Amino acid sequence: MSMRIPLVVTYGDGRTEKVSVGATDLIAFERQYDKPTSAISSGRLEYLWWAAWHAAKGATLSPFVEAAIAGRLPAGQILRAFDRAFLLLKTRIEELITAGPPA
Repeated sequence: MSMRIPLVVTYGDGRTEKVSVGATDLIAFERQYDKPTSAISSGRLEYLWWAAWHAAKGATLSPFVEAAIAGRLPAGQILRAFDRAFLLLKTRIEELITAGPPA
């Protein structure tokens, strides 16, 4: 299942562009604002404009993440990838704590 929000962006010079806010943009929105995607429809124009901008610039996630979002990967494969990413992050945080603040 993939949710899409179709939008038409009108630039200052009058050009228009049809964009489709998809899963990649919605995840990026959640990361940017630390809010659920439902906040886009809250009436705050900044959220809607940000989502349109993100879709128009053509940002993408890795093919692995795109496949996971689209449901084309088995759950076990997704969990193994998450576990690896978590362990890498945990190791990096421990290294930073051990190193202490920068001089």
